[in-house]
Amino acid sequence: MANSPSPDPLEAGQYQPAPAPPPTFKLPQEFCQAAVKVDNIDSLVGQSNYKDWADTMKMVFRGMGSSSIVINGLAPAENVSTKEKDAYLTLSQSALLIMMEVVSKPILKIVSKSETPHAIWKYLHDTYYVDNAFSYIQQWNKFTPMSHNFNLSKPIHKFIDSYETEW
Repeated sequence: MANSPSPDPLEAGQYQPAPAPPPTFKLPQEFCQAAVKVDNIDSLVGQSNYKDWADTMKMVFRGMGSSSIVINGLAPAENVSTKEKDAYLTLSQSALLIMMEVVSKPILKIVSKSETPHAIWKYLHDTYYVDNAFSYIQQWNKFTPMSHNFNLSKPIHKFIDSYETEW
């Protein structure tokens, strides 16, 4: 009798553990909000200074205790205490206010439509981060058709703003 392959555990009806729940925001034991002075942080103007800006902002958010919220997108679980929800809201609002201070006006116009600091962080990363030739080509492909978007019936400053924001 030939050896038959062992049955797949899913097909054999064996117990499978439930997938782990997504990580959630946890309030530190000794929570106190940190103040941040943004005078020393250069505003994000685009792809040219994104890497340095992002590294600086990561340090700021780690210092504030909000990096898990902004960078990783963590949110509180539904069954957390009011104190934890309030702390999460405070950290999120503080991060939003800081981000408003450290991006250029054309970029601020675009990201102001986002509701969470993580959505802003993700948009900025997806738009300005270039780490390899593929992402450079992607950026170039966004840039080259822009000249076809110029509309004589609209003010030229709108076209210039879109150019500055995209490139």
